[in-house]
Amino acid sequence: MGLHIIVPPDAEPVSIEEAAAHCRVVSQADYARLLAMVSAAREWCESYLGQQLVTATYRWTIDRFINLYIYQSSLWTQQVWPWIWNQTNLIGNRLPNAWYTLWVPRSPVKSIVQIKYYDLDGNLQTLDPSTYLLDNNGLQARITPAFGLYWPPTQMRMDAAQIDLVCGYDTVPEAARLAICMLAAAWFDQREAVSFDNPTEVPMGVKSLLDSMAVGRYVLL
Repeated sequence: MGLHIIVPPDAEPVSIEEAAAHCRVVSQADYARLLAMVSAAREWCESYLGQQLVTATYRWTIDRFINLYIYQSSLWTQQVWPWIWNQTNLIGNRLPNAWYTLWVPRSPVKSIVQIKYYDLDGNLQTLDPSTYLLDNNGLQARITPAFGLYWPPTQMRMDAAQIDLVCGYDTVPEAARLAICMLAAAWFDQREAVSFDNPTEVPMGVKSLLDSMAVGRYVLL
């Protein structure tokens, strides 16, 4: 199980001119180093928030569609439960939504590129987009089967399903842009990993700006 970028961002939310003005850099000879610090600062902010600031495509791999931590039964039943219970009174309104809801560990989500899975014979299949729904109205998106449908059974293997998602803000919040500038400026001024002075974090600094955007932290299980 994991989450990684398969199509990286093609631009930064802070231009080199904006960063140079914030960092009071006057020589273009320092632009290459400053741009690298802007990129590193953006990545740090994204990691801290668990959010994607600029558009990128992620691949999220999971071992199964059903949540083993919420629904306790045998692994075999986990894989084939739609076939077993398709005619029972457990379907419909009384089926707990948490059993089949996938909470996306990166936000915000713009769209789903595709969902693939290994069927019981080990063949890689692509789900028809009409068979699942994306709720990205909130910052943390979730994916469920369409009404009256269920996730397909998967082969018992690691990374049995893979979900490709386009994530990122249409407009990066100003708080995040300012935090990137502040962090890049700190790194530009302090080139070493340690300091012999006694630096302190600025009140209402980077973390305070980012915390104003946070809605929680995500853990990959």
